[in-house]
Formats: sequence, structure tokens, C-alpha cells
Amino acid sequence: MNSFYSQKINEIIRYSKEEALRLNNDYIGPEHIMLGIIRDGDNVALTVLREQCDVNIPDLRERIEARLRGDGNGVLLHANGDVALNDKSTNVLRLCILESRLMRRLVPDVEHLLLAIMKQHDNLPA
Repeated sequence: MNSFYSQKINEIIRYSKEEALRLNNDYIGPEHIMLGIIRDGDNVALTVLREQCDVNIPDLRERIEARLRGDGNGVLLHANGDVALNDKSTNVLRLCILESRLMRRLVPDVEHLLLAIMKQHDNLPA
């Protein structure tokens, strides 16, 4: 991804791509990013969702996956098997940077990514 983001965010974006491919989607949306956060399994975002927001993580994952299964045409846009971020995901990553700056952090991390997803109201995880 980009060395501007934390290593954890770069891993989550990689997981998001793998989740999109697994679900036969031809894009990476905020929903895939949330699946990447869940797949990572050990981060502040999941702790906040579980403990402060009382979110059932397995149920959230199941709802997202059910919605995404078969979403898209199943044909990859790039011959090398790469999938691209859609506009919503690009905006989430931009918002993530802004959130980190608002918190006076030098490097955007997972908590900023979660805030960005939650502030963009037109996606499934929000």
C-alpha cells in the first residue's frame, strides 16, 4: 500500500484485497476494509467495537459477507488478479489521514481507519 500508513493498516488493506477476491468481488470497498480489520483480529478497533460499542464481531462479519457474496461480476478488472479500491474506500483512507491529524498523530493507524469508516455513512459497516 503506502509507507505513509502504519504497518497494521497496510496489512489490513492486504487482507481486504484477499477478502474481496475470496468473496468474488471485483473491487475493495469499505466493507472489505472492515473484514480486513476483523481478520486482523488483534487491534484497537476491534477492542472498541466489542467493549465500548457492544458489537458482536462474528455477527458483523456474517452480515457483511452475506451482503457481499456475489456482489460484482466475478471478473477481475486486472489480468494480474489485482483488485482496486473503489471511490468509497479511497475516501475512507483520506478520512483516516485527517482523523490521525486531528488526533495529532504522525502515522494513521487502525483506530483512525475505524473512525473514517464510521463517518462515511453510505457503507455497510457504518
